[in-house]
Amino acid sequence: MKFDLGMDAKKLANREFSRSLFIVEDIKSGDVLTEKNIRSIRPGNGLHPKHWNEIKGKVFNQSFEKGTPLRIDMFN
Repeated sequence: MKFDLGMDAKKLANREFSRSLFIVEDIKSGDVLTEKNIRSIRPGNGLHPKHWNEIKGKVFNQSFEKGTPLRIDMFN
């Protein structure tokens, strides 16, 4: 059985142990993605860390709270 992102059940269960990008301080609309406000941490519920170089320096399109998993639709 397949789930979102083409993952099977085993891979989806293992996401808990993988890393992803999270917001680590409160963000206001217009803030820039930096190493200060984004970190690679567990669980793997956010954007994969391999995308860091592509998104670094982008601008958030709305406000977000600390602890929110990063998604591609959060910035311009």
